[in-house]
Amino acid sequence: MNPAPASRFGASSAKGERSAPTFDWRGSAPRVAITGVLIALVAWRLDFRALSARLGALDTTWTALAFLVVFAAIAVSAWKWGLILRARAHPLPYGRLLRHYLVGLFFNNVLPTTVGGDAVRAWETSKDTGEISEAVGSVVTERLIAGAALGVTALLGLPFVADAGRLVFQVLLFLAIDLALVALFVVPKVADGVVTKLLPPRFAGLREGVSGTVATVRATLKSPSLFARVMLLSILFQVLVAAVNACIFRAIGTPVTMAQCVIYTPMIFTVTMLPISLSGLGVREAAYWYFFSQIGVGQAEAVAASLAFFVIVGISSLPGAPLFIWNHRDDAETRSLQTPAERPIPQPSSRNAMQQRSIRLSLAAAASQAIDGPRETWKRMVNRLRGVADISPRSAQELIEKQRALVLDVREQNEFDAWRLPNSLHIPLGALDARAAELEASKDRPIVVICHGGKRSATACHRLAKRGLAQTYNIAGGILAWNKANLPIVKGTA
Repeated sequence: MNPAPASRFGASSAKGERSAPTFDWRGSAPRVAITGVLIALVAWRLDFRALSARLGALDTTWTALAFLVVFAAIAVSAWKWGLILRARAHPLPYGRLLRHYLVGLFFNNVLPTTVGGDAVRAWETSKDTGEISEAVGSVVTERLIAGAALGVTALLGLPFVADAGRLVFQVLLFLAIDLALVALFVVPKVADGVVTKLLPPRFAGLREGVSGTVATVRATLKSPSLFARVMLLSILFQVLVAAVNACIFRAIGTPVTMAQCVIYTPMIFTVTMLPISLSGLGVREAAYWYFFSQIGVGQAEAVAASLAFFVIVGISSLPGAPLFIWNHRDDAETRSLQTPAERPIPQPSSRNAMQQRSIRLSLAAAASQAIDGPRETWKRMVNRLRGVADISPRSAQELIEKQRALVLDVREQNEFDAWRLPNSLHIPLGALDARAAELEASKDRPIVVICHGGKRSATACHRLAKRGLAQTYNIAGGILAWNKANLPIVKGTA
């Protein structure tokens, strides 16, 4: 549930190796730094006692009402997105639209990824439509019109405040910025150039098909009746988002009117459209402080409202997690042997099928990065705390070839019989303690441990290290990552 295109509510290696997708912390270093600086600036003058007092005294009735308004806004947003898909001859049942929207909202609001829930939502939708450009285009169009509605909504709030004259210039400026985003997709050359430059090189396939997506967005925006309906629902959505803030301010006992929230909330989320921090942290708090201070709201109250908004929306997005699991309740064995790009989706009706397939592969990579990256990062952090050394499949192969590393497979017998690394020693994790003596002869050699996905092998490394086998390495991602890297695999009963 994003009020703006890039906001979170209201955003191959060498030698042919395909490593498991991970969150690009190095590439996000500037965002991490900016987030830290902004939080430090906000905290520098913040009265933490007052902040704690405000958050601790939240009125339960108004807080509960804020949750209800969030869910109402989600319902409206899914509805207007469905209108776009229906107009493009891809109608989906409302229940499915709501499910996809909640899944995308979950990833947008919970994960600090460079590719947020929009990629996941578009990927899930493409399985229903069979047209990648239509799925992506519907999401982009919904975001753009929501962005344009930000400025329009703020403008509509002016007649209801006493000092409207002082705010006219600010509101018109933000309206111009929001409308400029939509205009980019109406001018063909500008749209193609901007979108292509915004897409990173690793999504080359998506860049090749970007013209199709831009054409879809442009065609949708040029439909007056559809644009008008979606714009009206987007304004309603923005009013509901402002109502969430109004409820929060009432919950913390700060006198802020609904009209004031209707004006300042869109401007706040226009600022947070800038993808310069993690999950909008720092930018959002600074924006709340700056804008609401103009009507006498103290810093502690503004920051408390910002944090409460973040938490309420984050909690409201949690249903997206079980819904995502529900959507992916396919046969476990089939999914374990396939990459996201290999899983079947309806065949595209476009005449340029190769281009559609290229877009599908790139979008799958984007969605996979959003889903799998933070999970893999968390696994590595836990392993480091346990003293387990993770290595990539390619690095493990180099240890095997250059240092005669022993390969220890700790999966069950049926898994080992299905496929395994060449010349690997099989000791199931449950039997490792009883058979650890078998590894004594290899004490002076590196031992690379592998399982299905990297969890059992990490446990095995931890146990072996306690027994004095210090040169143990966990193959991150397990045999799945090994297979993705196109490294040698033996299939069939040993």
